[in-house]
Amino acid sequence: MPAPSLEHLFDTRANIEAGFTAYLTANGLAAFGTSYTGDIADKRVLLMYTPGASTGHCATSTTTLTGEKENDWFNGEIRFIVQTERALADAAEVSGFASLHDYRVAQLKVLMLRGSLNGTITGKTALALDYHRIAVLSEGAEDSGIEGDSFDVTSLSYAVQIQIKADAWPT
Repeated sequence: MPAPSLEHLFDTRANIEAGFTAYLTANGLAAFGTSYTGDIADKRVLLMYTPGASTGHCATSTTTLTGEKENDWFNGEIRFIVQTERALADAAEVSGFASLHDYRVAQLKVLMLRGSLNGTITGKTALALDYHRIAVLSEGAEDSGIEGDSFDVTSLSYAVQIQIKADAWPT
């Protein structure tokens, strides 16, 4: 599907976050927000995509309609921040987990498996991005702690390389 304009195509933060918003919602991860969400609940999962530098892989000038080959492969980072309030969410929603927080972190890690993203794990709806595909995905750092207001907080980051789909260039 072609983007309506080059500006829409290169608004990668909005595109990636919108795709993941639909994906996480379809797969049962509730109460989350993106870098565009104004006011969200204390019990939440925050999603932020940070675009990075181009890694090359130039699309042809006939594809880009710019008269030149253009870069269509980019580095980036997807970061999730899982936060729960210990006093209000001490019991896990699913048996076998010490806390709701532990379950949410595990649930998110499952949703970032390639099989989940591709929809090949039974019961998982695939990630659908309008203009991009995730060409490379690797799990990065995990950092956990307790914030001052008794919030359990875990930050998970994933290094990604995204590629503009060949049919996404505006016609």
